[in-house]
Amino acid sequence: MSFRFTNPLRAAAVLRRVALATMLVAGLAGCSSLAGLGKTPEEIVAARAEARWRAVIAGDWEAAYHFSTPSFRSAVPLAGYMNMLRSVVTRKDVVVREVKCADGACEAKIRLFFVPPMSKGVTLDTEVSERWIEDGGIWYIYTKN
Repeated sequence: MSFRFTNPLRAAAVLRRVALATMLVAGLAGCSSLAGLGKTPEEIVAARAEARWRAVIAGDWEAAYHFSTPSFRSAVPLAGYMNMLRSVVTRKDVVVREVKCADGACEAKIRLFFVPPMSKGVTLDTEVSERWIEDGGIWYIYTKN
């Protein structure tokens, strides 16, 4: 699925709404992970994984970066993180398919929808597996540095 806007004002309005929704989801995911709010680790990680990918899709590298563990962020600067995530494909959408947790760690299965370069707008999808760990009551994506 791809969207094309002929009216630049309409496109800007839609992008603002997407950015606002991303910040809201990220904020709510962060709050729920801190307070717990009676949610299971699987629910918290699913919300945080989706919020992280929504930030990546929107190109909000700083928001996505803050889902990384504090140790990763101390070793890898934001610019290095951006280089790790930049891609020639256009990421379009994400669905968290499954989260399984045990012993302070979770495995999240993510379905990522993307458009490869020179594909004439054909959207493909792939499954990505992510490891999330709890640190100080907050769930972070674990990335080797």
